[in-house]
Amino acid sequence: MDNDNYFRAKTTNQDFDVKITYNFTDPNGQSTGDQTMQWYNAAASNGSVSTVQWKTFDSTNGKEASICVTPDTLVTLADGTQKEIQYVTDADQLLVWNFYTGEYTVAPASILMNHGYANVNVVTLTFADGTTVNTINGHGFFDVATNEFVLLDEFNAADYIGHEFVKQDGDGYTTTILVGYSVEERYTEVWSVLTAEHYNCVLNGMWTVTAAEVENSPEWLMPYEIGEDMKYDEAKMQADIEKYGLYTYEDFADYMTYEQFVALGLANFKVSVGKGYITWDEILYLISIHLS
Repeated sequence: MDNDNYFRAKTTNQDFDVKITYNFTDPNGQSTGDQTMQWYNAAASNGSVSTVQWKTFDSTNGKEASICVTPDTLVTLADGTQKEIQYVTDADQLLVWNFYTGEYTVAPASILMNHGYANVNVVTLTFADGTTVNTINGHGFFDVATNEFVLLDEFNAADYIGHEFVKQDGDGYTTTILVGYSVEERYTEVWSVLTAEHYNCVLNGMWTVTAAEVENSPEWLMPYEIGEDMKYDEAKMQADIEKYGLYTYEDFADYMTYEQFVALGLANFKVSVGKGYITWDEILYLISIHLS
């Protein structure tokens, strides 16, 4: 398999499935061994909204890995059970926090990506209750002090030691303190996930969100101020929408289907652009990565 190429397959047929067995060797002479991956688009019903999930694989051999986690990271599903992210599929409903209603709900993955094997710095975050999370190039966690998701990486993790971060506690949530971190170079698969419309999910019990392959903090995904009871402040949210507006599907019709536009929650990104959290060109760049 050519190290510099990648393969993607998309279709509107729900039953479409492409599988390929591959083997490649990285610049250090390490081989993946025979691996089998699959690509698909699968239509799923999420209440009154039809969403689309897709799962892709691309070789990042020789390229920078994305902002992600290691394959053994546990994702909490709708029924409260946990599954390693490497085994999550389009059929799984993930537990997410709904910042519009202030309660848990479920959503499929809008993006579930295996970026392939790479030599990366794995940053292991350690919390006071014994929870650990292995992150790669940073990951977003909900910081009580700032009342938002913040990107923790090997360069700033020390600044957040002593901060409280939110984690799942049954039907509610609790907090735990970041007490330390370590950095280890490791050859590993690299995985990332975003959930349809809500973006966040629960990894190793922690509220998390993947940021992006651009120099942005997670706030661009959720640009509205969070008020009491872990809900968006409705008045301020409406004021932001009135000031900056919302994108419509027509803005993205040349790049994706309507179902993908809804699943990715792109309407709100116009507020993110208006607030300077991300640019239009960066949005198009991310679309080119995940949908091309």
